[in-house]
Parts: sequence; structure tokens; C-alpha cells
Amino acid sequence: MGFPRGNGQRHYLLGNTAPAIDVFITCCGEELDVILDTAAAAASLDYPQYRTFLLDDAKCPNVRRAIEELNLARKPGQGEVVYLSRDKVPGQPHYFKSGNIRFGLDTVANGGQYADFVAALDVDMIPERDWLRRLIPHLLLDKNVAMVVPPQRYYNTPIGDPLAQDSNVFALFGEPINDSLGSTACTGSGYILRRSTVEDIGGWPLAEAGEDILCSYLLTGYGWKIKFVAEDIQYGLLPASLASWFKQRARWTDGNLVIFHKLGWFLPRWDTAPMRSFPQRVVGLAHVLGTYMAIPYSILLLIGPWALYPVSEDLPTTSISSASHSSCWLHIVLLTATILKKLSTFRLYKDVGTKTAGKHRANRVWSAPRHKVGFAVTGTMVSTANERSPKHRKPFLTRIMHPTVLGYWVWILYAVVPLALRARSRIQAPTGSLVSLTPMAVYSLFVMCMVVIIPLQYMARPLNTLERRELMERDSAGLYRPGTHARKRSEPETSVGWKDLMELALILWAQ
Repeated sequence: MGFPRGNGQRHYLLGNTAPAIDVFITCCGEELDVILDTAAAAASLDYPQYRTFLLDDAKCPNVRRAIEELNLARKPGQGEVVYLSRDKVPGQPHYFKSGNIRFGLDTVANGGQYADFVAALDVDMIPERDWLRRLIPHLLLDKNVAMVVPPQRYYNTPIGDPLAQDSNVFALFGEPINDSLGSTACTGSGYILRRSTVEDIGGWPLAEAGEDILCSYLLTGYGWKIKFVAEDIQYGLLPASLASWFKQRARWTDGNLVIFHKLGWFLPRWDTAPMRSFPQRVVGLAHVLGTYMAIPYSILLLIGPWALYPVSEDLPTTSISSASHSSCWLHIVLLTATILKKLSTFRLYKDVGTKTAGKHRANRVWSAPRHKVGFAVTGTMVSTANERSPKHRKPFLTRIMHPTVLGYWVWILYAVVPLALRARSRIQAPTGSLVSLTPMAVYSLFVMCMVVIIPLQYMARPLNTLERRELMERDSAGLYRPGTHARKRSEPETSVGWKDLMELALILWAQ
């Protein structure tokens, strides 16, 4: 059993005696101003010995020229950004981001001067100036720590986000539990890695997606430690539309499947890592089950509405159902279980908010049918609905009938069919000849409907997100950084809502 450790111990490196660090920024076709903001911030860190490399996987001439101009504008004594890009041989796999990182590691190593530690940033993640000073002590104090991982924070999170993308559940609940079990996963940005440990796992893993998590699972499986540090030291961009949100989830699913295949689904006989502990294996198996839950969730959405299908009591198969329905204990058990579940949820998620946790659970259900495997760089996707832009969003009808959410309208029409059949049968059949609905059926269908309408509500009443520059402010050096207001964590929302009361009322009513 794992429990969050709170924020754990925090350390800070003072003075100018520090190990050298190579900082890699990976990019592939993102907007130029996003690339330059992160590159400028990474080259302006408060740290005595480090180099900054921009790994441009799109090999864009405009990016190269912009980096050259950025370096020319730097003041004497300020760090520069080294531009690197690789040649991709047609017909040979290039492994996207993982291939880009390995290219950076190999190129720097072949140059003969490489640091003992490597840090990495996604191109949209702007680090705090003391980012390295706040993480490197954890690697210096414990030689068995291979990697230090911070959470990813975002500065364009809309207030009241129905998709709950602010990372609070991950940073304040999920990952501290994994950390207590020795199973911290690399989030892909902001981490510092002890370079020598990569050799133990055969070099930086090559995979179409999920290479960061795969690397961390391999390191812990070979006996190394990975430490999660719950400090807000990097701020990036969330997917700007529902379409890009789906693409991001699809990429995560793709990465998870790659990880499971390479690690033998964390099963002892097939796991390629020889030193994985039992708690680490349990966390890995939970990761597997969580990913494959998309299948039963999809099946549930498919067959759930048919709990309303009319069944006559004179059929032999209905005798057990009818008897169960008439039993008062069924209502008591369901009501008690529902109340206990809500009380435990209040206690368990008090730091992140029950509403936020509920959104996370709901997201896994309604997005399950869309978890198709595929890769796309979400930072390069353009939404055809522009739903979050007050200036450019499409009209109401265009948004709610957008292909992204059209399937959910189809589900609503599909769910109405058994309800209509039941209504017709009740009119035509003699009174009392239909099996009454069980409380569990009524409760489940209500919850299912509340879950499925989330993306429709999102498109019908989209939240406003300011333009990126409006969310930023210049620091004393003239660099753009996320504004103070944009950095604030959302407050935990823990309260009894009308949906909670409605669920209890439906259980009491269906008797």
C-alpha cells in the first residue's frame, strides 16, 4: 500500500560549485515564438555550469536563423543556445522524440565534452531560473538516484476546466503514491538524469511514443531510484482544443502499449528488468489495467442503455430479477455503498478536490472509445472549431455538431431507443406486466448520461483562454515568462453538488 509523502524534502544548491549539466530542448514544428521563449529562458538559468541545446527534429531553417539571432542578441557572459538537427534516412524508423533525444546524447558525447548530468525540457515548458538548483541536490545527496522528476504545470489552464487538465491529481495525489512505492514515472520534461545510468539500460530507449516513462521503468527495474519532487518549476501549454486533447490521449495510449510490450506487461517471467520489486510490479500492472480499462468502458457505453429495455414478468428469466427488485435490502446495500464511496472520495481527494477527481474519472469513461492508437505533435495541431478563443471560435451550431463530438450525439440517440421501447410497452402492456427498473440500472444510467454530456457541454459553453502573450509578462531581463496569475494552482473544489444528491434520490426513487 502506498501513501503520499506530502512534498517530501526540498533542497537548494547554493554557491557556484556545481556539476555540469547539458540541457536538451526538443522541438518538432511548434510555433516559433514558443520555441524562442523556452530557449531564451533555458539559456538564462541561475546555474554556474551548463549548456543549452535545441534539438530541432523538423530541421526548420527559420528556427536555425532565429536561434542564431537570439545568440547574437545575448549580452556578454550570457549563455548561448546550440542548434542541433539530425538527418533522417527515408525508409528507416526515426522514433520521433526518443530518437531526437538519443541523437542529442550521442552528438554531445561524440564531441568529447559532455556533462555527467542531462536535463530535458519540452519546447513549450518554460523553466524557473533556479530550476537546476532545486533539483540537482537530490542527485548529489544520493548516488543511487538516477533521475529527479518534477510535475508539469500549465499557464493556459482555463478556470473551471471540465477536462481537469491542471495536473493537481497527478502532482498532489497520484505520483506521490507512486513515489512512496519506488515507482515514480518520468513525465518527459523538467527532469535531470544521471547520464551514466542510461548505459545500464542499453542507452536512451527508442520507441514511437512513451520513451520517457519507459526509461524510468527500466531504470527502476535495474535497481536505480527515481525521485519525484513536488515543486512547481516549469510551466507549459495544455492542448488548445478538444481535438488536440484526444490526440494527446491517443499518443499516451500508444506509448503505454509500447511500454507494456517491451517490459512484458510487468509479469515476472517476461519482464526484461531483473531487479523490479514487488511494489513496483504492482504499480506497473495497475498501469496496464488502467490503460486497458478503455475496453470495458467502451463496452459499458454500448450495452448500458439496454438496462431500460422492457422485459415482461411472465418470462422465466425475469423471476430472479423481479425478486431482487422487490427486496428492500438491494436498495439499502446500494444506498450504503454509494454514501460510503462518496465519504471516502471526500477524504481521499481532499487536497485536490472531489470535483477535480470526479472529472478525471469521468474523462476516462467518455473518452474511452476515442483511445485509438496514433501519433501527432499536439503543439502543431490547429483546431477547426477554435472553441477556446473568444475572438475566433466558430458559431454555436458549428461547435456542437463538430466531428469531434458528433459521436456523443449519436450515443444519446442510441440511448433513447430502449427508453422509447419501454415507454411504448408500458402503454400497450397491462399494468404491472413489465419488470420494474432496478435501482442500480437507474443510478448507472444517470451517471453514464452525466459523463457522456461532458464533451457536449464543453463545446456548447467553451471556456475562454487568453492569447498566449496575454498570459505572460516580462521579467527583469526582458524575457517572457508565465504571469503570476497564470501560475496559480486551482483551488480544491470539495462540496456536495446537485449530482450527488440526484444519485441518492434516484436510488431511493427506484423501488
